[in-house]
Amino acid sequence: MSKVQLIVNPIAGKGHGSAVVPALEARLRRLGYEPSIFVTQRRGDASAFAASLDWRTSLIVVGGGDGTLNEVVNGQTKIPMTIFPVGTGNAFAADQGLRGTLEAFETLLETGVVEWFDLGDAGGRKFINMASGGILGRIHQAFWEGRRGPDGFVRCLRIAFRILRTRAFTPVSVWCDGILVTRSAWLVVVGNTRTYSPGIRFTPLASPSDGLLDVCTLPAPSGLDYLRWFLRALRGRPLNPNGAGYTRARTVRLTGEGVMCHVDGEFIGPAPLSVSVLPRSVPILVPASRRVVAPGRTDSIRGADFLLAGTNHARALSP
Repeated sequence: MSKVQLIVNPIAGKGHGSAVVPALEARLRRLGYEPSIFVTQRRGDASAFAASLDWRTSLIVVGGGDGTLNEVVNGQTKIPMTIFPVGTGNAFAADQGLRGTLEAFETLLETGVVEWFDLGDAGGRKFINMASGGILGRIHQAFWEGRRGPDGFVRCLRIAFRILRTRAFTPVSVWCDGILVTRSAWLVVVGNTRTYSPGIRFTPLASPSDGLLDVCTLPAPSGLDYLRWFLRALRGRPLNPNGAGYTRARTVRLTGEGVMCHVDGEFIGPAPLSVSVLPRSVPILVPASRRVVAPGRTDSIRGADFLLAGTNHARALSP
C-alpha cells in the first residue's frame, strides 16, 4: 500500500485547509492509499517536515496554497508532490488545471502524470511560480506583516489599492544574463509559469520545462495604464506599454534602494536579488492534459503506475 503524506496549512484560504482534511483522508483510504497527516503551526513547518520524509513516502499532497507549496519545494525535491488548492491565490493550481474538489483529486490520482518541473532560485529560496520585485513586493510585504490568521483575497486587494494610491514608486534595475535591461522598472515579474494569480498573467509565454525564466518589466504607470494593463493581463496577453519589456533568461538580477521582493507570494525582503533557473528539478503530479512536451525529455510517468504499486520514487523517476 502506497503512503501518501498530507501537509496541510490550517489557515490557508480563510481556514479551508483544516476543513478538507477528513474528506481527503477518507477518499485516499477508499482508493487504497495509506494517508498520513501533518498540520503546520507556523511558517517554516512545511519545509522542515518535508525535509524529514524519505523514500517510504510515494506522494506528498499539499493542502494549502502557493505559499505552502513553496515551503514543501524548499524542503525536498525528490518525492513526487501535488496540491489540493485551498489557498488565497492558488496560482500554480490555476496554471496547471488542478482543482480543489474530491472528484478532481480522485481523477488526478487515477489518470494524472508525474512531470519534472523547472524551479527558480531567488537568493537561495526556491520558487515554482515566480519571483517579483518593485510594487508587487511592497504589496506582499504589507500583506504578510499584517497577517494574523486565516486570510482572504479581499484583504490582499485592499492592501494593493492602498499602496497603489500612494504612487510612491521605487525604480528597479534589471539584468538578464548579465545584460542591463532597464534601470527604471516599476514592476518586475520573473516567471517560471504563466500565471501570477488566477486570471492574471504577466508572463503568458512562460513554460516550466524550457530551462528558462520569462521576465516582464513595466515602467511607472500614468493615467489609465492601470486599467489597460489589468485588462491585458486578464486576457493572458503580454503587457506592452511604452518602456515595457519581455524577455527570457537563465539568470536575472534585481537591484534598487528600497526595492522589496517576494517569491510565490511569500515576502522575502529587499533587493538585491539574484535569480536563476534550476532545470527539471522537482517531480509533480499534474493532469494528463498538462503533460509537458520538451526537446530531449523522457516520457512522463502515469501517477497510478507507481503510486498504487508503492514503487520507490527514487528509482521510478529520473530527471
